[in-house]
Amino acid sequence: MGKKIKQFFEGQEQLPFRGRPSGMWSFAHPWERRSIAVLSGLLLLLSLVYVYSVMTSVMHVAAREEFSIEATRLSAEVARLEAEYLSRTQFITESYAKDHGFVALSGRTFVEKVESLSVNSR
Repeated sequence: MGKKIKQFFEGQEQLPFRGRPSGMWSFAHPWERRSIAVLSGLLLLLSLVYVYSVMTSVMHVAAREEFSIEATRLSAEVARLEAEYLSRTQFITESYAKDHGFVALSGRTFVEKVESLSVNSR
């Protein structure tokens, strides 16, 4: 049942209070309670946003490192293929080309290699 309240007079049981209020919420005004609840919710929301931001930042750094490694590997593969191409072009002569049906061109057109975008680690 709880604590028995000592009655000082007969009409006391008709009064609206029960016992002595305890705790910090018993003295808070309703708008103070709402303000504390809103601020607590806002703090929780901001904490979750902060944790999400840190996690995504770490994931992006890891992905960038993987892309950098892949770009280095692909660059090495391109260098190997270019070296193989240059070594094969040494065996192609004008007589070899004519034997395989190629003819000399009247006008020349040059094409330049365009560098691709890369991930800078600076």
